[in-house]
Amino acid sequence: CIRDRTNTVQYVSPKMAGISLVANTTISGNDEETNGIGVRWSNKSFMAYGDYIANDDDDAMKLGGKFSAKAFSVGLQYEMLEDAAGNESDFIFASGQFNINSNNAIILTAGMRDDTFAGGGDADSTGVAVAYNHKLSKMTNVYVGYGDRSDEDGITAVTDKDAGGDESLLTFGIKKKF
Repeated sequence: CIRDRTNTVQYVSPKMAGISLVANTTISGNDEETNGIGVRWSNKSFMAYGDYIANDDDDAMKLGGKFSAKAFSVGLQYEMLEDAAGNESDFIFASGQFNINSNNAIILTAGMRDDTFAGGGDADSTGVAVAYNHKLSKMTNVYVGYGDRSDEDGITAVTDKDAGGDESLLTFGIKKKF
């Protein structure tokens, strides 16, 4: 599975007509180095993107977009992942944000995941979340959120691990920009 990398070199081209290209690679000295390429397009209200990343074992692709207005924003993203064993995962994720005023927002998300295993079988999961975000200042936010995920057959990943089916989560925190 493609994981976060710490030794990454990335190039983002200057925007031309709202389009920029992104290329990245990791330098780790082992077989799990990744290479990726992407394209972004944006204007005042719309953003669209596509990315591809791969290493010796896995490859992944995502496509998505977002529309933003003063009072709200909506987004949609689709991802595909295939590992060396032939296991495949498809994800679709939708999000929306309603800005109550300049300091307060309600965020809603929903997503589905479909796993197909090379050895046979598949598993599906769905999830929803809601959060409330409050800006204390330009550099500090506080938030509280609730999420719920329901897994068919208790399988949550292409590694075929049993996670016990359904999960729910309550989260809260503070985000400080430096």
